[in-house]
Amino acid sequence: MSSELVNKTYHFAKAAHEGQKYGEHDYFTHHILGVVSILTNELGVTDSTAIAAALLHDVVEDCGIPLKFIAEKFGIAVAQHVKDLTHTCDSYQHYVQGIAAIGGCSTMVKFADSLFNYRSCIASGDTKRATKYFYNLEVLLNESTIGLFSNLENC
Repeated sequence: MSSELVNKTYHFAKAAHEGQKYGEHDYFTHHILGVVSILTNELGVTDSTAIAAALLHDVVEDCGIPLKFIAEKFGIAVAQHVKDLTHTCDSYQHYVQGIAAIGGCSTMVKFADSLFNYRSCIASGDTKRATKYFYNLEVLLNESTIGLFSNLENC
């Protein structure tokens, strides 16, 4: 694992999300680090590119950081995962299905993100949003289980 890449993306993402909230919590320390924790501690991902993508997975949508900047600062591989994870189409369902079809690291990061969001919704009693994230988990597992878990050596 390249600790330099992870360290660089950690500090960049922390600064980019400064002042944002996830409910009552600081967005970066609660959501972003929560997703990274699931990815590394529960899913066993150690690849620095995947961890960097998890740290940056919301910076395009939530902070207005251009993908070109991500590619220049963190490399094309990280930027490609961030691009995969950025919701740009009209249909959220198609977005999740697209990530499921990709497989590998992008799918793993989206799975960790969806699991974090699902758990947060359950904890707060927000069953409507929990249903959305449960759907994500179901799609990510059903449509890409083989790719999701067979590509771990590349993630």
